[in-house]
Amino acid sequence: MPVLDTDLDLSRVPAGDAPFGLRLLDPPDVVETAIRVVERALSSYRGTPAADGAWLHLLRQVDEPRSTRRKGATPELYEPDVVAALLALTPVRTTPADRKQQAKEDHDLTLWRRRQVVDHVFAELLSGVQQTTPGGGPADALQEWETLSGTTQRYVLDGRAGYQVIRADLLAHFGALADGSAKAIERINAYYGTTIKKRTVLGYPDVPVHPDLGAAIDRALRTLAPARRAALAAAGIVVNGAKIRPNANNKMRLSEHSFGFAVDIDANTNPNITGFPVEFIEQITGITLLTKARGGTDVQVFDARGVADWFTQKAPAEREIDRLIAADAALVEAFSSEERLGAGMAAVVVRQTGSQPDPARLLAAAQDAEEERRSLGQPLRWRFADPTVWRRRAAKDGPAQDTLAALVFPLPTHGAPLPEDPRLAVVRRPVVELLVQMAGVYRRSFLPQPKLAKAGPVPAPLRVKPSANPGADALQQIAGSGFLNLPRDLVLALRDPAGGDLKWLGSADHMGDTRDFMHFELKKPPSLYSR
Repeated sequence: MPVLDTDLDLSRVPAGDAPFGLRLLDPPDVVETAIRVVERALSSYRGTPAADGAWLHLLRQVDEPRSTRRKGATPELYEPDVVAALLALTPVRTTPADRKQQAKEDHDLTLWRRRQVVDHVFAELLSGVQQTTPGGGPADALQEWETLSGTTQRYVLDGRAGYQVIRADLLAHFGALADGSAKAIERINAYYGTTIKKRTVLGYPDVPVHPDLGAAIDRALRTLAPARRAALAAAGIVVNGAKIRPNANNKMRLSEHSFGFAVDIDANTNPNITGFPVEFIEQITGITLLTKARGGTDVQVFDARGVADWFTQKAPAEREIDRLIAADAALVEAFSSEERLGAGMAAVVVRQTGSQPDPARLLAAAQDAEEERRSLGQPLRWRFADPTVWRRRAAKDGPAQDTLAALVFPLPTHGAPLPEDPRLAVVRRPVVELLVQMAGVYRRSFLPQPKLAKAGPVPAPLRVKPSANPGADALQQIAGSGFLNLPRDLVLALRDPAGGDLKWLGSADHMGDTRDFMHFELKKPPSLYSR
């Protein structure tokens, strides 16, 4: 039967898997259109050895649709109709909505749509292999689940439901598109049953890892003195290893944890932060985070200890970890109390303007301005507001903003706070807004105070509980508990080419604007199976 004639039944997908219910299937159905277009484009690969490579290229194209063909990629995936269908999976909102809520809904909806496409296309490509492979494998995901060993099932995050999420990528990694799902499952069971080993890591027991990763950690620890190794083992460090799950930063792909190629160390206090706020931290602490040795590339300066320049005794990786540790300590100190927050705000103003306002007055003014923004909303008319705001009828006056601005940039003696020269406003507005942001971050870094049933002493406010993946709450979390508490010598030992030689995703030369401070992984993962 031609691929184009294959019936698509999206109703088979459990309703709970689809965010926002029937909104997804409003006409035109972009999901069904994308499935049909992609299946038609890849129809010539169905049942051929090239299906495996086409699948890998499809994952990348679905994740980042583009019309310019990537080097060596499957050409059919760059045809205009395919590109248009994949781009259409990202929703275009036609009605205004809360920005944060809109971003979250659109992200979740796009992810769900993309996953429907890749899962259906994978099933179609796999069916071609099953038809040409004797004993190709079970007919569906539920039957496949029953053929996984108990050991393998225990490694799958969220069990049977989680398997349906990661099924396609897991089977593809173990050769299902070349040899059928039965052979792939045989390899999967062997891999998690015999290759992955549980071991004690930094004193934490039963951490499942690939032997290569275990050996790398052993090499790293051997670079430390025996007494130091013993101290780390007794420090109560928590280590997480193998777990078959999507990548936290790209849920279309499997995490390196899925294969035991990565460990997370003290995850909650060394979080994974998308959009790591480098500029915010630098402005508050005065510590520059993104630096590299003269003439070096990112990879050179952070991964090779011998690339230090002529006049520096520290290797670049050491300079980076020292800056991160210092910035973490300074950030937490700045948000440790109202008194320290006021001093931190005053330090920001000194660095930005040279003036020296009173810390207590500055803090009070910033808190008033933050409260005004929360109560009145946006936009507000104030001294350094964007000129377009002054022309909006819906805009409200922001006297608290003007009070704060006057503390930082004293008013001229001849007039009231009217819109100033736009060239000055562009430079000065961010300074005032940073102070308002600091006040908001400090407030949100505490849990809401519980309502007391009767009169009595008010309990001390509690900080937000740290999380491994704080998402939109990252700023208030790192203000309260920081972003890095890993021991300096441990990080260096794990990264050192003469030690663990592992990739650290807390370094600036990985993952763009995402920092995953807990995460260490093999630079060159071994093959999952041999033919």
